[in-house]
Amino acid sequence: MKGTSTNIHPRALQSVLDAVRDQPEEVVIQTVMLRSMKQAKYDPESIGHFGLSTEFYTHFTSPIRRYPDLIVHRLIRTYLIQKKQMKRL
Repeated sequence: MKGTSTNIHPRALQSVLDAVRDQPEEVVIQTVMLRSMKQAKYDPESIGHFGLSTEFYTHFTSPIRRYPDLIVHRLIRTYLIQKKQMKRL
């Protein structure tokens, strides 16, 4: 696996998971990887999504389930309708 402890690419981790698929140690490797990652948190600074290897990312579910998800839906709708850069909230 290429990279350092502070600079590793998600594809490198995926290659390890692919290598142990259907092997006896698969569950242990998956568990160790999952527990070694930082817990997700909400932050106004967009840092992307490490696991998906994307620069921009947001998540949301049904807007009737959680208020932050309703806010995300409203922001996306406003952006799509206005087709312009919105001011930072």
